[in-house]
Amino acid sequence: MNQYLIYLCLPPYLAQWYAHECNQVHNRDNKTCPREIYRFPTPVVPVRNSQESGVIQAHLQKQPTDKPAPVPEGATIAIVIPSFPYKPVEYYNFVPRIGLEHLADTIRNRFQVELFDDIHEARRITPKTRIDLLVQAWMEDHCIEDDDTNFRTLLKIYQRRRDAYRKTVKSKKS
Repeated sequence: MNQYLIYLCLPPYLAQWYAHECNQVHNRDNKTCPREIYRFPTPVVPVRNSQESGVIQAHLQKQPTDKPAPVPEGATIAIVIPSFPYKPVEYYNFVPRIGLEHLADTIRNRFQVELFDDIHEARRITPKTRIDLLVQAWMEDHCIEDDDTNFRTLLKIYQRRRDAYRKTVKSKKS
């Protein structure tokens, strides 16, 4: 089977999270699920009927030239282009730049929502637990490499979302 791929330049933590999310769904019926940190250029199969699949389907076009575009410099994830009923992958295997940006934004937004929801819920249940420990546990649970850059980035994303949430709640009260 010839796989057509989309290459995105995402931050490493985001590529690792998205690959883990897809692998979790594809392996849910198996007795075990691989818990490895994603390494480029291993292709990731998007989840059928997911937001990401919808974005890919919306932007799929026929290849504008005979030769596929080269792998972009700095790419961190390879995503398999799925075949859709009215857009067979043999013909529709190109996503323009704006479609790639839309796909990256969709992945980023879903990541931020899940990160905030999970850590916020854990803080609600155990309010005395340190946030840094919750972020590290979340990274481990979602197969994100535990390095200083990833940790500080996720911690900052959570703090910004929390502050925005608090500001919204506070403005509703007054």
